[in-house]
Amino acid sequence: MKLYVMFISKRQNSTLQPTGGTEYDVFLKQDTSIINPTFIIDSNNLNLNVNYCRCTDTGRYYFIRDIICRNDHIYELVCEIDVLASFKAQIVAKTANIMYAADSTANIVDRRIPVQAGLT
Repeated sequence: MKLYVMFISKRQNSTLQPTGGTEYDVFLKQDTSIINPTFIIDSNNLNLNVNYCRCTDTGRYYFIRDIICRNDHIYELVCEIDVLASFKAQIVAKTANIMYAADSTANIVDRRIPVQAGLT
């Protein structure tokens, strides 16, 4: 499997799909999840200052939650799926009607709230 590992500053609730990163050949840890996988890297030049990765084989983006150092340049990257980046195409393709606004806004009229006008 190919994994692109990088350090990025990305908000948790963002559909940003980062590109680039350092490419590694990785393996999935035995009996691991595709949603929250653990990738195994055999490399003597892994930058430990990373927090994000993209797996081309699964087509998903992941936050790196932990890096476990094993013996002889073996590293385990414990990851958690970035749902918004991974499924950006499906999210953008959807149409939706917003029925109610959680906050007051001029763009989305919430007809349940009566309009108040001051009289002078």
